[in-house]
Amino acid sequence: MPDPADPVQNQLAKLKQKYAADLPLKVARVEELVAGFLAAAWTEESCFATYRQIHSLAGSAGTYGFSDLGTAARAGEQLLKRSLELRGPLGEADRKDLAAALSTMKTLAGAAAG
Repeated sequence: MPDPADPVQNQLAKLKQKYAADLPLKVARVEELVAGFLAAAWTEESCFATYRQIHSLAGSAGTYGFSDLGTAARAGEQLLKRSLELRGPLGEADRKDLAAALSTMKTLAGAAAG
């Protein structure tokens, strides 16, 4: 718990609280991009846009102290990175792993915002 007399710690706590409140929307945006990416024919543009969004979430989650969420996002990020490197769609096993990562992210985001 930050010292109430420390304005820097108070500001950091407010930033973390706002970030936590926004997490469900951030994860929902990733879910939308993933759904679109998986539903359509593979394109580098779609894959990269999805990768970029999940990469951003993976990095920021850890920065704000949500390391479990960052780890789940990083797992999804690695799957999308592989798709970019192979220049092709995800296989069935990777799709299931991505769905599991998204499910974990959604659960953790809800808990953080709650």
